[in-house]
Amino acid sequence: MTNTIRSVAVTLAGAFGAWMLQQTFGSNKLSGGSVLLYFLVGLVVLVAAAAWQYRYYTPGQDGVSADEVPAREPTFARFLSRSQLAAPLWLGIRLFLAYTWLNAGWHKFGDPKWMVTGESILGNWTRAVTPNQAGVAPAPYEFFRNFLQFMIESQAHTWFSKLIVFGELAVGLGLLFGTLTGFAALGGILMNTSFIFAGSLSSNPLLLLLEILLVWGWRAAGWLGLDRVLLPLLGVPGAPRADVATRGATTASSNPAAV
Repeated sequence: MTNTIRSVAVTLAGAFGAWMLQQTFGSNKLSGGSVLLYFLVGLVVLVAAAAWQYRYYTPGQDGVSADEVPAREPTFARFLSRSQLAAPLWLGIRLFLAYTWLNAGWHKFGDPKWMVTGESILGNWTRAVTPNQAGVAPAPYEFFRNFLQFMIESQAHTWFSKLIVFGELAVGLGLLFGTLTGFAALGGILMNTSFIFAGSLSSNPLLLLLEILLVWGWRAAGWLGLDRVLLPLLGVPGAPRADVATRGATTASSNPAAV
């Protein structure tokens, strides 16, 4: 099997596995043994796809400085976070997340209750802070209920609803095209966390987990995307640019006393 065919198969496996897990956590159509079956199938597909690519992986070498913990990361973890071979799996997960965010944002974009009046998000906020018959509000944390109450009283729904819509579309597009993938995933983490704090579970916990993994594996996650071009051009915050690092490595290798 050629590398291209294998990469396409792993990409499809990543998207399918993420979708199966989403059916487990975010669908109300499953019950009983079906939930466990979907969860196991999704998990097995993702792990099998990663293990399949891992067979072809050759790790690079890193030194450990005197200020670092003298323990190397497991090779499989290094494979997932750095290897180009892991990029197709991340692409599949990215495509699943991108569809989820773009679908949510696009529906809101065409809804006047989101883009004009903002009454949809106002209704969500009101339900989140209103106690039920047992005296418990859907939003479990007091600090977040206070925040939502402040937003309601200040009538922030008129502009904040648009922020949500364009935020969902931006996260979806960033993940779709692999543009600053780590930051796009961070945006998703922020929104999913806010939704959970507001008392909305649905598939938010699963999306949050996948986005955390994308942030962890940002180097490989955006390789099959615009990050492949953008990151060398823009550089990585807190790290030397690639050309500087290359010159430093060349200088060190030509001067044994500097090593």
